[in-house]
Amino acid sequence: ADTKLFSAYILSDAALDKRLRVVLGARIESSVQQIDSFDPFAADLTRLTSSLDRNDLLPSLSLIATLSDSLKLRASITKTVARPQLRELAPFTFTDYFGAREIQGNPNLDRSQILNADLRLEWLPTLNEVLAASFFYKKFDKPIEQIIIPSNKGIISYQNAKGAQNAGIELEARKNLGFAHPALNPFGLVA
Repeated sequence: ADTKLFSAYILSDAALDKRLRVVLGARIESSVQQIDSFDPFAADLTRLTSSLDRNDLLPSLSLIATLSDSLKLRASITKTVARPQLRELAPFTFTDYFGAREIQGNPNLDRSQILNADLRLEWLPTLNEVLAASFFYKKFDKPIEQIIIPSNKGIISYQNAKGAQNAGIELEARKNLGFAHPALNPFGLVA
C-alpha cells in the first residue's frame, strides 16, 4: 500500500481597517492512494488492486472583526476533504484483529468533500484567558459510511453516501488560576 500527498498553500492576511481583517487562502492537493495485493488462494496469484487519485482546490475565507479591545467576532468558510483509510479501500475481505469480524474494503470509494462554516464570538479579558461561543455547520458531499453486507455473520464494508450535514455549538472557557494565589499564575483551567 502507498499514499502520496503533494500540496501547496497560499495565504493573504490583510487589515481592511483598524477593526476588520480578512484572511484569504487556498490549498491545492494532489493525492494518490494505491493498494496492490494478490489472492493467496488463487493458483495464478490474481492481482487485487485499488487506486484513488484526486486533485483538489481547497479555498478558505475568514473575516475577523474587533468589536472592542477584548471582544472579537470571527466568521470563516473553508473547504476540506476526508480521504478513505487504506483498509477502507482494500479490494479484499480480511478479519478484524479486535472482534474477529470480517471486513471487506470497497475499491470504488471516493474521498469526501466538506464545506465548513464557523461563526465565533470571543471575549479575551486577559492575554491568557478566553470565553468563547461558536456556531459551526458542515456539509458533506459523498461522506464515507460503514455498512453491513448481509451474510451469516454480517460483513462490514464501506460506501459513499449521497451527503450529510452537521451543525452545532461549541463553548470554550480558559481561566488563569493566578487570581487564587500568585504561585498558581502559570496554571489555568480549560473547559
